[in-house]
Amino acid sequence: MQMHPKYLLLLLTGIALAFLVPFQDPIAPTRTRKRGQAANSSSAAIGGIWSDQRFLDEHLRNALSIVPKASGRQFQEEPTIQVSQPEDVIAILASDFKPSFRRMGAKTAAEMTAMASAFAHRLPAVYDPAANKIHLLPANAIAAAKTAGDEGLLSEGVLRLLLARMCVIAQDRQLFPEWKKALDQAQSLDAMSSIGAVLQGHAQQVTERIVNKATAPAWRMKPDFVRLVTLLTTPGPQGPNAAALDADIKFAILKGHAFMMVVAKKKGARGLQKALQEPPVERNSIFDPHKWLGVPKSSAPTRKTKGKLPQRVLAEFEALATGAGKNVASKPLEQADADALLEGIEPKFTAGIRAAFKAGTDWTVTQDGQPGSTKITLIEMGSVGMAEALVTTAMSTQKRAPGAKLEEGAGRDSGLVGYVTHAASEGDAEGQARTTQWTYEGRYVLGLSTTDPAVTREMQDDALEAAAEVIAKAQKTRDSRRKRRK
Repeated sequence: MQMHPKYLLLLLTGIALAFLVPFQDPIAPTRTRKRGQAANSSSAAIGGIWSDQRFLDEHLRNALSIVPKASGRQFQEEPTIQVSQPEDVIAILASDFKPSFRRMGAKTAAEMTAMASAFAHRLPAVYDPAANKIHLLPANAIAAAKTAGDEGLLSEGVLRLLLARMCVIAQDRQLFPEWKKALDQAQSLDAMSSIGAVLQGHAQQVTERIVNKATAPAWRMKPDFVRLVTLLTTPGPQGPNAAALDADIKFAILKGHAFMMVVAKKKGARGLQKALQEPPVERNSIFDPHKWLGVPKSSAPTRKTKGKLPQRVLAEFEALATGAGKNVASKPLEQADADALLEGIEPKFTAGIRAAFKAGTDWTVTQDGQPGSTKITLIEMGSVGMAEALVTTAMSTQKRAPGAKLEEGAGRDSGLVGYVTHAASEGDAEGQARTTQWTYEGRYVLGLSTTDPAVTREMQDDALEAAAEVIAKAQKTRDSRRKRRK
């Protein structure tokens, strides 16, 4: 496949521009503990703020005051809160989600209880719509902090944001009974997953709005919002189907959040209401909110990006995608795909990086009648620091990978922060060597991997360098990243 460096550049920049438009300012990263340090959760286990009813009542009142300002809606009835154990909410979950658990395969009362128990020992809080009560589960929060290796997950800020988030859940359950009806009538696991992502995503969207838009300085807790995401998505106890449960919770929290952010940006309060009253019933809709909304991704740029994104480059990329003989296929990058870059390191040491993942896309280019293919990956992280951490940590895992030849640095003369690997990969045709480069620019991680013999290393380097420059100019993240390496 004869591919000029310009074509690779257009492909990379086209992807970059598509991602740069929808997302907001990055959230500051949080520091996690060093290896070998233990999370000190004994105080929270004995009492502490997570089981201090007076503290919870006070900050629930604060949350009940600010949530309507952020959501634009009032409670039918304000919920109460109590400290509970996982065993206390099993019956609540089994009753509230009985149709869903049946769809998930629970046929007997014992199976229903077992499924409810799996959730009860995983969630840091549960809302009981029948009693209009939030059950806080400190034991689960403590377990998540230990797994993640970050005692900051038990901080006052995280707890306060969790209370606000649960108030959003309570408000949505009160105001949008259509959501629950859609969940109960879902005909497939795919539909259940999508419908769940809408509720969880809206809770994330409103909570982030509180953090970003709050007039009271006490609510401007961006690092604690990142910790809250980690708390919600840290793997729970091991057991049957634990991995699938963890993956679905991550999908609901992370992909649901991204979906509702686009809905809010494109359609505002009416769009959010429609999503809660008529939630999508396919996961593909969550991955592609623009299609679900019926609006183009390249619609008018926002105030933040207006004038900064070279639209002519995007237009050229779109022309490339339909060029004669060239086939360009794209698919959303799952959280698990990004996590695979960190394979070989205990999850508790990479929890912060994994929680900072926001979105990603894989693009694959082939040409009719030619061997090999080129894959470009773009990943958006929550901050510049987390983008760098993903690349450098992934490089450390590759150094230990058997049979892989690794070079530190990427791009021309290895001048970009990152790495290059040369190795045969599973699934590649016999005799096809795969060359892969990874770098980052701002909060975006760029990957280029090819088995196409016509794509030379020089062509890869030029494309990677130029694409990084385009992303940098759009974000205003550097004069020259090479200066930092000298």
